[in-house]
Amino acid sequence: MKYFVILISSLSVIVASNIYTLNLESTNLEWIGRKLIGEHNGSIQFLSGYVEIDNKRIITGEFKVNMESIENNDIEDETY
Repeated sequence: MKYFVILISSLSVIVASNIYTLNLESTNLEWIGRKLIGEHNGSIQFLSGYVEIDNKRIITGEFKVNMESIENNDIEDETY
């Protein structure tokens, strides 16, 4: 009987929560790298992502980025 009660309570959490997925076409991640004498900035694209919210609290989430899409926006010399 314990397993039945645990299963029902887990299902109620899943039903009551909301899962929001990332819109990959309109979302990117802006980054800034700082050092002692300056900084650099750029962007990187997401591969996927979602967040699960229940009663205005984040329950879980996962965001994956495409490291091959990383761009540096302020260095024009391609040797860097």
